[in-house]
This record gives sequence, C-alpha cells and structure tokens, in this order.
Amino acid sequence: MRKFLLSTLISLPLFSLSPIEKIPHDAKAYFSAENGKMLASCFTIGAVIANSPMDQYLYDFYQNNIRNDHTDFLVDHWRTMGQNGAIAAYSAIALFSLGARGTKAGDFAYELLFKSGRAFAIGTIPLHTMKQLTGGSRPIYTKRSSYWKPFTLRHGVSGDTYTGAILFITLAKMVESHYLKALFYGISTLNGIGRINDGYHYPSQVFLGWMMAYAACDAVDHTDSKFNLSIGADRVAFGFEF
Repeated sequence: MRKFLLSTLISLPLFSLSPIEKIPHDAKAYFSAENGKMLASCFTIGAVIANSPMDQYLYDFYQNNIRNDHTDFLVDHWRTMGQNGAIAAYSAIALFSLGARGTKAGDFAYELLFKSGRAFAIGTIPLHTMKQLTGGSRPIYTKRSSYWKPFTLRHGVSGDTYTGAILFITLAKMVESHYLKALFYGISTLNGIGRINDGYHYPSQVFLGWMMAYAACDAVDHTDSKFNLSIGADRVAFGFEF
C-alpha cells in the first residue's frame, strides 16, 4: 500500500495543482461530524461482531458453505488489486488520461485518478490508526482471534479491502447509471471477500476496511459537489461554490 500511495500522490503534480488544492477540503469533509457519526456507527457494529463469537461463526459459515473452487479461482485472479497490482491499474489510468487529454474518456480517467488519489490522501492515516487501535489478529493465526487487543497486532481493519475498494467506489460515485453503480459497488467488495476466502481476515475486519474506503470516497464526493472543475485541452478552470 505504501508504494501504491506514494506512486499515486507523486503523479498528481504531473497534471495540475488544482485537485491537490482540494485535499484540505476533503479532509474537512472526512473529519466532519456527519462522517464521524457514520464511522462511529460502523465501528460500533464492528466491535460487537469482532468481540463476540459472531465473527468466528460468520467466518466458519463462509469457509464451510460458500468457499469453493470458483471462489478460489476468482480470488487467485483478483487479490493483487488490493496489493501491488493496484499500482499497475492506476498507472494505466494515468497514462491513458495523459494520452487522451481533451477527450471525454481522457477527462473521465483524469478525474477518476485524482478522486482516488485524494481519497487515499485523506483516508490512509486514519486507516492505519484504526488498525493499531483495534489490534485484531487473522483467522489463520489462532481461533477466536478477532477480539480487539489495542496496539498488539494490526489486522482489525483490512488494508487490502480498503486499497482494492477505493477505485471502484469512486467509479460508482462518478457514473450516473444505477446498474453501473451497482456493478462497481459490487466489484469494490471482491478484495474483501477474497481476504475472508484466503483466511487472512474476519468479516468484521473486511467490513471496517470497506467502510473506511467508502468514507474517504464519500468525503471527496462531498467536496466535489461544492467545487467546479472545468477541464480542456489547454486549460484547467477551478472554482468553489459557497
């Protein structure tokens, strides 16, 4: 994740400073009372699941009743989207947006890249903070290990789920079609499902990783509802609506 975040943020100045100027406003939206209430509710739910037999039950149910050769096949071809494979995906988006600047597709890719990068910029430190504060373990280590033990292990929130979800949550928020929104939201959960499938995370940890990704993307979307960004072949116009 560190390599991916670094490469994403380093690429921002290659395009324009305008999206970077939005990051303080993104952070304000992320740490707003409204977003805080949503995350507090999610972590309350996560705490109840993680610190009870429910997490182990849900994990065992998946392993015994849902996991099969098809889910293993899907995970084998998708798991890198939560790891180094994400670097390739964002690099491809960056190259395409550079080569297709001034076209609708190029401008869409440009916006997708920066929205995702801004989400990582405001959401990654809180993610790692909560990983430390929850301190959960992995299913493959010990039984009943989802119980929170602050500042011991750091698996109580799934980082791979978070990394793999941001691109597709951002896409879901950018498209207008309800069918495409449903599709992209569905795809955004695949990394989390894969982490449960492989035995690396409990359901509560995947749920919290996805919700932290959603909170970051939602903050960026909230900022852009107040900002106007006009992109053209020879200009970038930037304004703010009060």
